[in-house]
Formats: sequence, C-alpha cells, structure tokens
Amino acid sequence: MNCYYLILILLFMKTTSVLSSVFPQPIEIKTTDRIVMLSPALTIKTSGTECEKSVRFFRSYLNKYYSNQTKNRDLQKKNPQLVFEVKPSKRKKKGAYRLKIDESEIRLTGYSEEGLFYAVQTLIQLLPPDSACTELFVPLADISDEPQLEYRSMHLDVARHIFSVDYLKQFIDYLAMHKMNVFHWHLTDDQGWRLEIPEYPKLTETGAWRDATIIGIYPGTGIDSTRYGGFYTQKEVRELVRYAQERYITIVPEIDIPGHCMAVIASYPELSTDTSKSYKVAETWGIFNKQNNVLAPSAEAVCFMETVFRNVAELFPGPYIHFGGDECSLKWWKKSELVQQFMKENQMDDERQVQRWFVKQAERIITGLDKKAIAWGEALDADASLNTIIMSWKNEKAGIAAAQKGHQVIMSPQRYAYFNHKQIKEEKAPSHPLLVTVDSVYRFPIYPKALSAKENK
Repeated sequence: MNCYYLILILLFMKTTSVLSSVFPQPIEIKTTDRIVMLSPALTIKTSGTECEKSVRFFRSYLNKYYSNQTKNRDLQKKNPQLVFEVKPSKRKKKGAYRLKIDESEIRLTGYSEEGLFYAVQTLIQLLPPDSACTELFVPLADISDEPQLEYRSMHLDVARHIFSVDYLKQFIDYLAMHKMNVFHWHLTDDQGWRLEIPEYPKLTETGAWRDATIIGIYPGTGIDSTRYGGFYTQKEVRELVRYAQERYITIVPEIDIPGHCMAVIASYPELSTDTSKSYKVAETWGIFNKQNNVLAPSAEAVCFMETVFRNVAELFPGPYIHFGGDECSLKWWKKSELVQQFMKENQMDDERQVQRWFVKQAERIITGLDKKAIAWGEALDADASLNTIIMSWKNEKAGIAAAQKGHQVIMSPQRYAYFNHKQIKEEKAPSHPLLVTVDSVYRFPIYPKALSAKENK
C-alpha cells in the first residue's frame, strides 16, 4: 500500500490519532478528519524579525527530512499560506502558543518567541512520520498549549561516556522536539574531565583519559584494557551553545565538586587530601570508599574553583551553573592530617562542616559571576543558601524539604526520571536493575501532596 494512502486511512480514523502524535499532550486540541496538502511553493508570512529563528528552523527541517516531497510536485491551487506571528501577552505563560490549520492558512501564533518555536514543533509532529511518503500534508486542527513548568530539562552524562559534537546536536534537537528548554550537561566526574580549561591543561591532558572501563553495570564483570576519553574544546562548547540558543534551549553546565573529583586529583594531586600519593582517573562507577575522590579544603582549591567557574561562566551565557555537591565520602577528610589541621584552624568539629565550607565557597564564586547556583540534594544538608536551587535525585524527599525551606527545586527522582535504568522487565542490555519505563517521567506527579500551594509554586 502506498505510504500516502496508509496515512490517509489513519487520519480518517478517530481523531485521537492526531492527539497521540502531539507530545507533550496539549491543553486543548480540536481536529477533523480532513487534511491539507503542502506544496513546494510554501508561502510564509511573518509578523517581524522575532519570527526568524522559528522560520529558519522549519525551512531547514523540511529541507532535511522532506526535500523529495517539496521540490518535485506541481504547484497546487489551494496551497495554504503559513503565517508565523509573535503576539506578546502578559496573560499567557512564556512558551504558550496556538496552531490553527485550515484549508487556506496554517497560522502559528506564539505569545513569546519560544511559544512560536513550540508551535513549529507541534506542526512538525503533525507531518507524515515517514519521510519516504510521496505526499506532504497535515490534518486540519486547532491546538493551544502552554508549559506547566518553566524549567524542562534532560541530563546527559559525558564523563562516563563521551559523545561527539554532532551527537550532542542531535540530542539538543530531541530536546527541542519535546519542547524542553534546558540541556543539563554533566561535564566532570571521577571517570573523566571533559571541558578545556586553559589555566589547568592537565585536566584534559590527564583527567580526560582513563586506562580502562568497567565491563557491564556496576559492580560489573571486570574491566577492559582500552584507553578511553576525550574532551570538548572551548570552541566546540561555544558552537553547541549557539546551536542550543537557536532552539531556545539553555545549556546548564555541571562541574561536580568537592566529591566525584578523581579525574581532578589525578591531574593535580596537590588538590587532594593526601598530596603524597598519585591518583588515577576512575575506571569503574560507584561511590569510592576505597579510593580518594574528594578535594581538600585549601586556598589552592578555592583558586581552582574560581578559575574553573570563571571559564564556565564565560562559555555558558545561561543563568545557571551546577556545582554538584553530592556523594562526598567524609572518611577521606577524617583520615587526612591536612584536612584535620584545616578544621582545627577554622574551628570545625565535624567533617560535614568541610562539605558546608565547599558549598559556601561554590555559592560565593557562582553568585559573584552573576549566575544562579544549582546543586544536588545533598547540598541541602550542607546548609545551602536559599538562593541555591536544589535538584532532588535520590527521591522526592530532598525536593520537598528544600521547597519547605524556600528553595527553588528541580525534581528528578531516579524512580521516575532516570533513563539509564531498565525500561522493560525483560531488558537484556546492561542497565540499572530498577524498572523505570519511558512513560514514568510523563506520569510523575509533579506537585507533592506534602506541600502547600505556596510551597508547590
């Protein structure tokens, strides 16, 4: 059966087929069983220069995926005109839009520039899913939507496994398609440092490479013998930032301190709690209770953080810097004569106060760079400032406690939101044993019942 006729049959079925093709599910959608054809002579009208990014993206998308359908067909008499418009409205949330399709006109209205871009994503989702189809058409529809949350993000860890710039661009396109507006880029960890910092060249000469990698999922079945690694130059970072900005996506860089720093101390042992030892970039995963991976509190550590975060602030124009702050094993500070002396000089009677010292240093530096700090849930126990956004990952408890204290909160509890976990019961590919199906994140109850309406806000 011709692909064109197959999709026509689907369109003539219940209009829920259209609803299921638009994601996230819009607030309001009206459809009919009629379609409108698109031809090569797509006439696009705009309300001004604020439409340029969205028009450019739409033309590029059609050219990339549907070039055969738009260049070889005869001009149609009833070719709908595309109208792109931005109509600012104080009554609408940032990102709100309306998409109205009839026989004579396809009107994309954004109540902000981002809203227009999301209208484009919905229009794209209504196109035939198979680019091999011989005809290009969309169903008649009237769709209105707006974001429920102002921060809609996905996290990608490039420290354990590095990905090419081209792959990251594709990843950013996936985020845009899902109307997400933040790419959380996990750039450093025990298993590798991925960001070029000119003042600390050993971070990428040494810290970006490990001699081997765990086989399978932690604790694994041994390690291989393959040298692995790489890093992103500052030029590549700027290229990705621009690419994301074209899609209304903010990149949030994460530099994890004071734990998860084995790649750092492998590069600069003088930043460790025992400067007499040499260290290796981690070859396996997990929290390291048998190998030191924390920074020592010192003037050198402060200089390191100030330099790194200054580079990060210059590379990433978005409002946020994530400083990690999670999973610090206190035993390394307890065992270190250097740290114990530091604690004595600073009247600290508990290693948790060392964690608090690092959190306060990171907050001071990041705030001084005119950025907002984000940290994992453990930073809440280290007396994180109310200006620091808490990211709750183990479960919802840290997020609930943070909201009750007055913090802004990002919810990413692993039982709902971690896609490195098993996604079907019978999954054979290496994965975490906890089952987290793809739809679990969609069904996650965003607002905890334990919070008041004010706290949920």
